[in-house]
Amino acid sequence: MLSGIANAAITVAVVSPTDLNYTKDATLAIVFTVLDSNNERDDYNASIYYSTVQGQQTTTIVTDLNLAAGVEGGATTNCNGTNTAFDTTARTCFYTWDTSAIADTNYYIDVNVYAILATCNEGLICVQDDKNADSGTFVLDKTAPTDLNVTVPAAVRAPGTTVTYAVTDTNSPIAKFWVSTDKGTTYIDNGVATTYAVDCAPSQTNWFYFKATDKADNNSTVSTQDVTCEGSQGAAVCGNGICDAQRAGETAATCPVDCSALCGDSACTHTESPETCALDCGTCGDAICSTEEDCSSCETDCGTCETDPPIDDEPVTPPINGDTPPAPECTTDSECVSNNSCTTGQCINEECSFAAKADGTFCEFGKECVNAECTEIPIFPVIPGPVDTTNYVAIVVVVVIVIGAAYFYFKGMK
Repeated sequence: MLSGIANAAITVAVVSPTDLNYTKDATLAIVFTVLDSNNERDDYNASIYYSTVQGQQTTTIVTDLNLAAGVEGGATTNCNGTNTAFDTTARTCFYTWDTSAIADTNYYIDVNVYAILATCNEGLICVQDDKNADSGTFVLDKTAPTDLNVTVPAAVRAPGTTVTYAVTDTNSPIAKFWVSTDKGTTYIDNGVATTYAVDCAPSQTNWFYFKATDKADNNSTVSTQDVTCEGSQGAAVCGNGICDAQRAGETAATCPVDCSALCGDSACTHTESPETCALDCGTCGDAICSTEEDCSSCETDCGTCETDPPIDDEPVTPPINGDTPPAPECTTDSECVSNNSCTTGQCINEECSFAAKADGTFCEFGKECVNAECTEIPIFPVIPGPVDTTNYVAIVVVVVIVIGAAYFYFKGMK
């Protein structure tokens, strides 16, 4: 490089990479502009460096990069356009840097541009000027985020339950997280939020795919999680369309509007019938008071219907202090024993009541109940039909003949 009288007319500015820029590019474009008010110069060159400390020019990327066609540079140029004039407007120049072997970390770019007078001949002292410019810090990051961990709550209830996740990235912050609910076909941009609200129906299993992208545009590997929703997060209410057996113990018996029929739950619900579920919809006497039975149709299964106590016109005399109130006549039906085999004893309001059995009920041998009395079953006489007398006439004729013959026999012996 020739030395000479300094002239500080050159202006250099680094356009890219910009301050706080993150990149994963294996070939990074270094872009800068040059402006020179001294139109007497036409040979422009640049040297480019990188370092981890601003302005240090620690490591050389390229030297004597030709920026314009001139006396020394020949026809090759690394700037837009082919003319040598830098004095009208700032010209944009560039260089492609191979970063494949460069370690990931923060860097600075330094660009030094220098120019020589067009009239400088060999052996003469030429006027030269140079100008240095550096970039702001930028991050080279070719490494994807790692260790994407997703945490699913032990009991997932939708809506309202959230899945949390975290990721590790040494060189770049995370730009956004992505969530897929269709097994990776499409992804939802979840921003920088580290939680995602699970939304699925009770007892439904959904697959959620998660991945992260850092600011250098590196994508992490995909983490897949299966999430099974157990029920609604809201209050368990019969009629909300959710059969919440776990929290509220709802069944078809306790909440048929939410829960489907289940044979064996002691409830004859929905489409169940004695034919399809005799256990729930059985007949009277099976010890199950089904929805088809009540106290009036099946006292054995459903118990005795409550009745109003009889009205007693007699005034009730309250017991005198110290007197023992009369003992109840009965407390159970077994204590009401009827002497009439055509009545059934029941204990109602601590008093025995006797109800008549149905007419025709067997009460004793050869007897049946009629109007609550054990009555003999009537026996109706059998009236014979006409008799065939042909054989009797024949017998009579034979007898007459025998008697006549005997008469004449003995008469002749006299």
